[in-house]
Amino acid sequence: MASSDLDFNPPDDAVQWCLAQDPALLVLDDTVAIDLDEYNDLLAAFGHDTALRGRDADGRVVARGTAYLQRHDLIPGSELLDLARPDRSLLLHCSAWLDLHPHRSGSRPLTLLEQTAECGSDMRPVDHFLQLCRAGLPVADARRYDWTAAPDMELELRALLMWAYRMKPINFLPAQLFDRRGAYTLIRHGWLDDPSWPASSARRYDEYLHVLEMWAATADVDSAVMEMWLVHEWHRRRSAAQMKYRGDEPPF
Repeated sequence: MASSDLDFNPPDDAVQWCLAQDPALLVLDDTVAIDLDEYNDLLAAFGHDTALRGRDADGRVVARGTAYLQRHDLIPGSELLDLARPDRSLLLHCSAWLDLHPHRSGSRPLTLLEQTAECGSDMRPVDHFLQLCRAGLPVADARRYDWTAAPDMELELRALLMWAYRMKPINFLPAQLFDRRGAYTLIRHGWLDDPSWPASSARRYDEYLHVLEMWAATADVDSAVMEMWLVHEWHRRRSAAQMKYRGDEPPF
C-alpha cells in the first residue's frame, strides 16, 4: 500500500530530534574519512583515470594522505572535482562517501566501479544518467528517462547523485538520499503493508519522497534532516537491541 493511502504522522521523538538540529551542520557537514592514496590506487586498478581529492583538518583541498569528504562538497562546482571530467568525478566522490559512511547501508558503489572496469570500462549508461541529472530531467520516469539504463547503479547512489544535482524528480519534490535502513523505519511506522518492494523501483522512490516531504512539512523541518532521523532511528533501535541481548540495559 502506498503512503498516500495512509494517514500517519511522524512520531513525536522524530519531530523533537529534527527540531533540535542545525540543518547546515547536520546535513552539509556530514563527513567521512578517506585514505586518498589507498582509494585512488583502487580506482586506478579498476581502470578509472579520475582521482579523488578531499580536505585536510583545516579545510584545505588535498590529493594525498588521510582526508575528509563532506556532503557539502558532493555538488557540481565543488573544488574537489576534476574539471576535465566533472560529472564522472562527482560520481566517484559520491561513491566513496557512500562506501565509507559508517551509518549508510545497502550501497555497493565500488562493486559498480569494479564491474564497469571488468567489462571494458563501459560507463556509457552511467554517463547517460549523469547527463540526465545535469540537464535536470525528471529521471524518476523509467520509461522516458532510462532510470534502469545503468542497472548496476543502486538506488542509494542514484538518489545521492540526484540530490547533488538538486533535482526534483517527481512533482517538484527535491531529491533526497535513500537508505534501506531509513526505509525500514518508515515501514515500521506504517508506510507499507508489504515491506518487500523492488529496490530500484522509480515508483517506490517517488512514494518515499512524498512520505518524507509530508513528514517534514508536518514537523516543519527540512526533509533532508528528516531523512537523517530515519537512519539515526534505525541505528538507535539496533544499538538498544544489542544492549538488551548483552543484558546491559532495558531496550527502547
